[in-house]
Amino acid sequence: MRRISVLAGTGSSVHRRGEGAIILENVRAVSKKGPEMTEVSDAIRRHHQELLSEMESRVTALMGGEHDDDAQRLHGFLESELLPHATGEELHLYPAVEPLLAKEAKSTSTMSVDHEFIATYIDELGTIAKALKVASGAEREALESRAKGLAQAVLAILKLHLEKEERIYLPLFEKELSDEEQQAVLAGMHQHL
Repeated sequence: MRRISVLAGTGSSVHRRGEGAIILENVRAVSKKGPEMTEVSDAIRRHHQELLSEMESRVTALMGGEHDDDAQRLHGFLESELLPHATGEELHLYPAVEPLLAKEAKSTSTMSVDHEFIATYIDELGTIAKALKVASGAEREALESRAKGLAQAVLAILKLHLEKEERIYLPLFEKELSDEEQQAVLAGMHQHL
């Protein structure tokens, strides 16, 4: 298995069209590069794109049933590439960024990014739903495949998003806000339903 290089950004990524390609394209479309990218942050971004591209390729292969060992190949990639990447971030990047978030950014910004992705996928699903009304044959199959991929993406993001809210935000919310403040927040949220 080839190693994806974070600093060199030289790993060659196989890119196939499919459900994962839609997700990868949306990640690229929603992601915004800051005005002051450094060489290191650019290398990290390249590594993220390589991970996404490789993941997309392996998921597409698994969903296509091309080889009997696609699940094993995907698992191997996840264990040898994705988990070490996550560990590196947890041990080095996040501790470096934590004090900066408190000083420079809203700590809820990452949750808002989840909302951006969900909204983007919902918009695309709406476009696909309209196209499906008149599509037939191969076009219909392709649209249905895209819709399934997007639906899976929304489900995965939603599960993770809700888990983060319930494990991180709600305990703080319950501990730090009075009953009256909590009720006011709930009333404000209900205005948007």
